[in-house]
Amino acid sequence: MPAESESDFEAADAFADRIAAQFAPVLIDDTDSMGVRDLMLARHARYGVPVDPTRLDQVNRGDGLVELVHGFYADLLAHAPKALQEFCADHVRVRGVPSFAIEGAVYFSGDGNYVVIVTTSLMTFLNKIKKFIFVERDPSVIEYCNRYPAEALTPELLRAMRDEIVTNFREGEPRGPLLMLNYDRAAVVNVMLNIQETFIVAHEIGHLLSDFMLKGTLAKGLHESFGSDVHRSEYLADMFGFALVIKRSIADLPPPSDPELDRQIAIATEKNRISSICEFFEILELAFPEATPSHPAPVDRAANILATFYGEHFGAHYNAVRAGEIAHFSWAPLLAEGLRPSFMAKLCMDMLANDQGFRQLIALAETQGPDALRIRTGR
Repeated sequence: MPAESESDFEAADAFADRIAAQFAPVLIDDTDSMGVRDLMLARHARYGVPVDPTRLDQVNRGDGLVELVHGFYADLLAHAPKALQEFCADHVRVRGVPSFAIEGAVYFSGDGNYVVIVTTSLMTFLNKIKKFIFVERDPSVIEYCNRYPAEALTPELLRAMRDEIVTNFREGEPRGPLLMLNYDRAAVVNVMLNIQETFIVAHEIGHLLSDFMLKGTLAKGLHESFGSDVHRSEYLADMFGFALVIKRSIADLPPPSDPELDRQIAIATEKNRISSICEFFEILELAFPEATPSHPAPVDRAANILATFYGEHFGAHYNAVRAGEIAHFSWAPLLAEGLRPSFMAKLCMDMLANDQGFRQLIALAETQGPDALRIRTGR
């Protein structure tokens, strides 16, 4: 793709800044910020990992979440086809925006430029609720709460505070009680949060890829059971987004060593990824329990990702647990049974690995429009 002029790059940045400026820039929280600050500094020093106080203040103002959005975007693109990297370098900007507004979307300028907007409110909600879910069975891992002494917290009180956060989120104010877990448990939570937060950004890249670069070609090819065109677009953005998450994590795996150890690492990695994506949609379900005109129900999106990338037996197991037919999730036996990814999973993964094929499909979509895949396959 030919490089664009300096003025084109400025236009892309100006468009991105104009869209980002539409969102309220201040994110307020009712935390005891100085108390948390002092506690964080003391804890990191205790574990031999000192933190710059100025840097910590920047994170507490929301800059940390903005940097996360930009970092995830750059990291995901590094594992995308060269054609997508070139397209994004020329035409796409990303903006993480501290705001009360709940937003994750791709905006089109009308003249070839795009901006991926992710507001920090969704990540704030995810971060808060994830901790409350984690500690509900064992409040003893809580080191700090900005509402009550840690030792006074009970499962019932934690659920009440969690519900308060959900209510605030629904009303457009992602604020509320704050928890800090002990160092070891915080590390466990952060591993899952990393996958979940990455998926938020990956989903928007999925929209950019499927809706704009491919002109909705693949969404048109989905079965009518996926619902409206808008819902199909969301399902496909989930598929491409999850495929990007998988590609990113594969690149982070250690080099092969002992076959049995490698097998155990692979199983543990998949179990964690499955658990993380299921929990992500269950957290989203707290705020949006039903399907809307713009989005399928979170529970259906989770089941579709499992069925698409792991097999129908994974989707069926998820639905059975959600329906109360099975007591709890048990992924290890299903992983031992084997994966049976669908055609769409293989297509998404292949497209992200095959730059030449990716370019060909983009060219096909440019010339033949949304029905390109049907024309090519005779469907």
